[in-house]
Amino acid sequence: QGEPTRGAMASTLTTPRTLPALVGVHESPPCKMCKPSAKPLNWFAVRVSWLPPADVAFGGPQGRGMRSTIDGFRLRWRALGPDDKLIGEFVLVDNEWPPETHQATIKWLKGGHHYVFEVVAFNDTGEGDWSDPSEPFEMPGAHTCVSDRSIDPNGLINGSAGVHTRGFPLESQPFMGLSRTSDTIDIAWDPPCHRGAPIVGYDVLLSKDPHFGSEGTRELTVSGETTKMVVHDLEPNTTYYFKHRARNEVGASKWSATSDGIATISQPPQQPLPPLRIGDEKTWEPTEITIKWNPPESYGIPIQHYRVRVGTASSMTECRELGVGPLGLSASASPHQKSLTQRSPRRQKIDRINCSQTKLKIQHLRPASDYYFQVKAINQIGDSPWSEPSVAMRTAVSAPARCGQARFVDGSVKEGIRMSWEEPNSYGFSITRYDIRVSQAAMMDLTIGSNVRVVLDVKFVRTARPRGPAIVETTATGCYPPGVDQYYQIRAGTDAGVGEWSPVSAPMQVPPDRPHAPKPPEHFTPLPRAIVVSWEPPYSPGAPVIAYRLRYCTNNQMKDPLEVLGMKGGNTEMAVTGLVPHNSYFFQVAGINSVGCSPWSVVSQPMRVLHTPPLKMGSPFLLSRTQNSITAGFQTPADHGTHDGDMISSYTLLYTLKECLAVKQHSVSPDWRSSSPRHGQSAPPNEAGDEVKCIPDARPEATVIQGLRPGKPIHVCVKGLNEFGESVPSDVATFFTAPAAPDPPPPPVQSETTPWTIALAISPGDDNGSKITHYSLHLERGS
Repeated sequence: QGEPTRGAMASTLTTPRTLPALVGVHESPPCKMCKPSAKPLNWFAVRVSWLPPADVAFGGPQGRGMRSTIDGFRLRWRALGPDDKLIGEFVLVDNEWPPETHQATIKWLKGGHHYVFEVVAFNDTGEGDWSDPSEPFEMPGAHTCVSDRSIDPNGLINGSAGVHTRGFPLESQPFMGLSRTSDTIDIAWDPPCHRGAPIVGYDVLLSKDPHFGSEGTRELTVSGETTKMVVHDLEPNTTYYFKHRARNEVGASKWSATSDGIATISQPPQQPLPPLRIGDEKTWEPTEITIKWNPPESYGIPIQHYRVRVGTASSMTECRELGVGPLGLSASASPHQKSLTQRSPRRQKIDRINCSQTKLKIQHLRPASDYYFQVKAINQIGDSPWSEPSVAMRTAVSAPARCGQARFVDGSVKEGIRMSWEEPNSYGFSITRYDIRVSQAAMMDLTIGSNVRVVLDVKFVRTARPRGPAIVETTATGCYPPGVDQYYQIRAGTDAGVGEWSPVSAPMQVPPDRPHAPKPPEHFTPLPRAIVVSWEPPYSPGAPVIAYRLRYCTNNQMKDPLEVLGMKGGNTEMAVTGLVPHNSYFFQVAGINSVGCSPWSVVSQPMRVLHTPPLKMGSPFLLSRTQNSITAGFQTPADHGTHDGDMISSYTLLYTLKECLAVKQHSVSPDWRSSSPRHGQSAPPNEAGDEVKCIPDARPEATVIQGLRPGKPIHVCVKGLNEFGESVPSDVATFFTAPAAPDPPPPPVQSETTPWTIALAISPGDDNGSKITHYSLHLERGS
């Protein structure tokens, strides 16, 4: 058997649930539901019914401490083949049902197949468990109908032989039915055994109630010559139940069993009445109209949404169509939008459950204009016809529309700002005035103390255009200083009133000017061959300072000044190098922006470079070594802003073979140049008695210390000297000369003798930096 066609679903939606929120109760997914029941309505539709979950319907299990809310229900179905074998997987129905709904209609399942259904409830925390499958049922075929069966004169069915006792006819057999139109159902049945007396007629009971209560139950009679009839004057999309009995001249049989529900064909909603306007004339608005309408008869199928047409003529030849409900817009809409507004998922959820909405606010209409409206209803069966056009509904008279956004044309500090905007729609009135509102903030804060200024009835010039609105220009004087953002709004006025303020303009500014003269530099940091100069930024109207100029001179008249090169951007600090001691220097500064350069500042106070000895240097480092020498180098200092210590006149290298502390404690007299020892000579001994030697005029790139012993440590430091004194010696670095072979040991000394042995005592010589591993003894017999 083939895979059945997937069903289309009919959703029954109602107003949103109004259960109060539970306080202090833990929310959880709904519990598992009971299995649903399913009954065919006709050859193409089936109705599925269910009960809500127990924890919602009955307030929750005792002692459970929680209660679930329901956001809706979902359905799925599965087909069964021969011997109730499953065909394919469960098919989830696309639609969802609101929490108040307990039944759904599913259409277009394939006839001749058996089906089962499952239902599940869900909320914000998730889905519950799917219910157990419903009892299998067979979807009737499109032409299922019981044909007539022949009855012979003796009361035998199909001519079967036999003798029968005359009496009441036997109980009639169940029959089948089919709805071919929305108000009729064709029914047919098999004739029962007449028990010897020909059947003269049939009685048929029909009712919407399967229990055949007195209200709404009808009884029909048909001749015994037929076993089918067409029942008329029924309601569309309604399920009816039937039972019948046969009559002969002896009496009537028992009533047959109640038939399954047979539904009439569904019919779209009826044509609605024209919409009506809400509110009296005093409440009318210039740009919106609120309409309402009565829901038309929909024959038991809930209306899912409505469509509304808006036109400016009763013929509705040119109109816009709007939606209301789950497939349309919300409670307000605009007929002049090029596309309908997209709704958020939250709004869509509200719309799905608000399909019974029967009023709509149409916005963005034109003032003082007539509009006509039509409405039609839509449910799962189809669309109703459009209603007749409503009576003309006129919008109220309005002040002018909003002006276009103001745009900058040109301006200056003297002339002000010239701006333009598009002329607004005045709805038949002449524009008599324009007002301007200006602020330094785009938010246009109107609270007390804000900087918003309003200028009423400004002078303006109107320029018409062949296409599009006219252009209006005005000049705003008394503007804010250059470089200050200012925002403008415009509004128009007519005899009908004053319109709304236009959108806030983009920021406008009057053209900037060159900076003012800065204050003279007041902050200085003197260095040995440089002075770091700092200054305050000048006032720059309308444009930021992008660069500075700095110059200096040795006289306060600034004759033949020197301008500092390498000034970078807007930095307000600069180190002026190449200066010499014993001179006084005067400084001036100027600022530059996009317009030009400011005047030079007033001359600063005189400043001199710093007079200090060199700074402490870094420790020497080893370049190479031999068994009797060390070659050391050291890094020249970047001393107080000078490049590579170029104020240092010489360097002295100090070394000792003893403790490192001896070098730190030793200092050389300032007049060492006339009395210091030559290379390798000893300096005066220190307090510890260690001998410290010095090498004057040491070279940073390489200085050789000679006359050393192999494998021995040497402790070295360095210091610099300028005309103001000498630096503190650097930290001590310790190096070792290269190791060498050990020195010859002293002669062995006899310590003990026997007739056969001689014991010798051996003293090791200097190992010269490499540990002695063994000794060799030379023995030579004497004469």
